[in-house]
Amino acid sequence: MKNNKKGFTLVELLAVIVILAVVILIAVTAVVPRMNNAKMNAFADEALAYIKAAQEYAVAQQADGSAAPTCILISSLNGTYIDKKGETYTGVVENDSGTWKIYIKGTKYMINGKSSPFTVSGNNPSVVAAGTLSKTSCS
Repeated sequence: MKNNKKGFTLVELLAVIVILAVVILIAVTAVVPRMNNAKMNAFADEALAYIKAAQEYAVAQQADGSAAPTCILISSLNGTYIDKKGETYTGVVENDSGTWKIYIKGTKYMINGKSSPFTVSGNNPSVVAAGTLSKTSCS
């Protein structure tokens, strides 16, 4: 009589599961930092868009005969100068003698008084974890 057993042993199945777990662990540890870096870069790009919107707002004010503002609330740029869907930001954009600085805070990240270009890594990154902004209003 022929012994015709088909299938895998428990040891073989466990070996495959362990190998898959190791591969997934390596993939996750490689992908998660890149995802966080991409989110920080996206935040920096949005901050740059707010600076450009503030510059456009200042030019429009001058064209109307008003003095160019030196401080602009981020909330006043939403709708007319920036069509932002989803997360809303708080803070201000400031014109400091021709250098535009932004104080912007989201739910995860913030930029506290930096001018463009923004850095997302290194010894002194522009984009950091959200905390307390040093400037939240124009005064």
